[in-house]
Amino acid sequence: MCGIAGYLSCPAKNDRVGTNNQMASLRKALAHRGPDDSGLWRSPSGAAHLMHTRLAILDLSQSGNQPMHTRDGRFTITFNGEIYNYKELRQELAAAEASFSSESDTEVLLHLYQRHGPGMVERLRGMFAFCIWDELEQCAFLARDPMGIKPLYYSLATDGSLVFASELKALRRSGLVSDQLNGGALVAYFETGSVPEPWTLLQNVFQMEAGCWMLWREGRLKQHAYWQLQFGGDEIEGEEAVHSIRTALLDSVRHHFVSDVPVGIFLSGGIDSTALLALRWTPFFGQDCGKLSYDVHGWEW
Repeated sequence: MCGIAGYLSCPAKNDRVGTNNQMASLRKALAHRGPDDSGLWRSPSGAAHLMHTRLAILDLSQSGNQPMHTRDGRFTITFNGEIYNYKELRQELAAAEASFSSESDTEVLLHLYQRHGPGMVERLRGMFAFCIWDELEQCAFLARDPMGIKPLYYSLATDGSLVFASELKALRRSGLVSDQLNGGALVAYFETGSVPEPWTLLQNVFQMEAGCWMLWREGRLKQHAYWQLQFGGDEIEGEEAVHSIRTALLDSVRHHFVSDVPVGIFLSGGIDSTALLALRWTPFFGQDCGKLSYDVHGWEW
């Protein structure tokens, strides 16, 4: 879990001190999401301010710190999440003569966007919310993973400026959004027990919808849904259903093991975490994982 935030101004905001103070407030509000490092960056044009607080999972060195830039300085990213197929993507990019200076999945995202543009999200397997700033084109690309695991909240001001962050309360503390309640969202909460995307409880503050990307340019915001959940028409049951579910779980857990730090499981008592733990004891899965131990912090692979 990392924290990301940004402020994109249109036209470029000249009050550098004031904007830095607002971004510092965002960084402080998101510090609990990333204790390992924090970074604040302002684009040469002054149009973009990006912030990041880091929880190091891949490439624990300073090379993995963010915001991260391409070598030519054109693209800059702030990213929360993990890309499970980043090694395969990295090999493909390296074969196309991409040059890397870190072992992080963050840098893979930068090169992937540089090569494929917005279509790069359709090649990602993982959980993510990120913003990539293009200094040459003066535009920003924001994306959220298909299932909406990683959060991203944003608000577009009347002058076209865009502010975003990993948490709603961080936006409130920045002073860049209004505290006015969204009446419709409040009614929906009382009706269903949750606030449906893209609404939030604050007026003119939205949650980026799962499986979508947005492009901000000159104060205008374009949104595109690149993924939607679809159900097949075939029905399965019995042993076939058990095998299908088990195969999917094994595949998912294996991909989640991509990490440069110890990986553990938190047992909440629900059927989901219990099923994942039970997978460890099957001969098929046990060949791929280390021993399971227990200490005061819980089970650890």
